[in-house]
Amino acid sequence: MSQPQKPGEFDAVLGGTNRAPEGAAVLGGIQGLLIHYQDPNPHNRIEIIQQALNYGKKGTDFLLEVMKNDDSWEVKDVAYELLLSKDSELAESSGYIPQVFLKLNSLLQAQNFKEADEETRKIVLTVAKREKEGWLRIEDAEKFPCKELRSIDQLWLKYSRGKFGISVQQQIYQSLGGTKEYNEKVWESMGDRVGWRQAGNWLYYDQLNFTQTAPSGHLPALVTLGRAAWLSENYGWRAVRFFPPVQTCRV
Repeated sequence: MSQPQKPGEFDAVLGGTNRAPEGAAVLGGIQGLLIHYQDPNPHNRIEIIQQALNYGKKGTDFLLEVMKNDDSWEVKDVAYELLLSKDSELAESSGYIPQVFLKLNSLLQAQNFKEADEETRKIVLTVAKREKEGWLRIEDAEKFPCKELRSIDQLWLKYSRGKFGISVQQQIYQSLGGTKEYNEKVWESMGDRVGWRQAGNWLYYDQLNFTQTAPSGHLPALVTLGRAAWLSENYGWRAVRFFPPVQTCRV
């Protein structure tokens, strides 16, 4: 008589209270993972899908299915992040939009650029955990997660047909000789190029052009990561801290 299957050194035995070791495989391989994924508790499903990347293409296909069909946004977002860490092109080509970006996606799709600009600011502050303060410090901009930065940028690029986005602003700023060191003349040239200044004067927020006819790099404007100069509706440009749009990660 064959012996019952026993857990191996790196098998995750589900049903216990201890977390599986990192890189562990679910007992029963990909089929075992699929079985245990049926758990109705989304937090348990999150634990299960962490192991998907151990199974190559079958694992990435499984994560794509989770992103399409799971009834929990939290589980879907984790599946997306896992896939993004393994194959960013596949993750981005899936068309999945993490929950935090859904409203921004809808606003940009509708070409509602002003509300999208305001939503971008909210997302940035939320991700940086600076909602209460309402502004970023230099260290917050430097430590801002690259994947969230790319997601924001990709949405702006997509719905503006490549005209708006943080990466567009970075390219313009660097083409003007901009670096991480603040240079007033370069920063003013940046404002002139993207339309934040007219006739040598910085515009107020309500004077900006929230349409596709605006100059390249005009948006997002309410907060641009890497530039801790904020546009206030009442006071025009208010320099909180100067940190030009040059990132430690590429967007």
